[in-house]
Amino acid sequence: MFRYAIATGRARHDISADLKGALAPKGTVSYAAITDPRGVGELLRATDGFGGERTTYAALRIAPYVFVRPGELRGAEWSEISFELAEWRFPAERMKMKEQHIVPLARQVVKILQELHPYTGGGRFAFPAIARQLRPQSENTISAALRRTSGIQPRSASGRAAADDAGLGGLPGWFEGEHIWPAAFMRAVKSLN
Repeated sequence: MFRYAIATGRARHDISADLKGALAPKGTVSYAAITDPRGVGELLRATDGFGGERTTYAALRIAPYVFVRPGELRGAEWSEISFELAEWRFPAERMKMKEQHIVPLARQVVKILQELHPYTGGGRFAFPAIARQLRPQSENTISAALRRTSGIQPRSASGRAAADDAGLGGLPGWFEGEHIWPAAFMRAVKSLN
């Protein structure tokens, strides 16, 4: 911007150069990650014991299977889910890279969604807000439920990477970050159904 101002005669020098090094860089925060299979088991048992609202419980149970961002899970729309194909198709406009994304659904996920459908299937969202059914759950709903049941904070991309590095396949699934489902992997998951 300042180079443009200098080139067009609006400024004599780049004043931002005088600020170089004046501000300390923002530090990064590392979050704890589950890197032990026993820890994953403890988390899954804790979420299984969740005694709160039905849609939040369903979201907690589905999250480890689908490996999507929390906002994508909360915003799941019934029109995107096919019980027959056992797929969840995200339209391009909802995706960061603006490309359609298909998540294969394990039979356990299909069963959970089928059980949820009589309660929320008449609306747009699979996991609607409790007070305002026309909106998805708030971003804090699932996070608060996870903290309440297990004391565990939802994970960041670094937590996902740590779980991946530990050979846990990215479990438990409450991660921000990229996710790619190669066709061979999708076929393998569908064959389990």
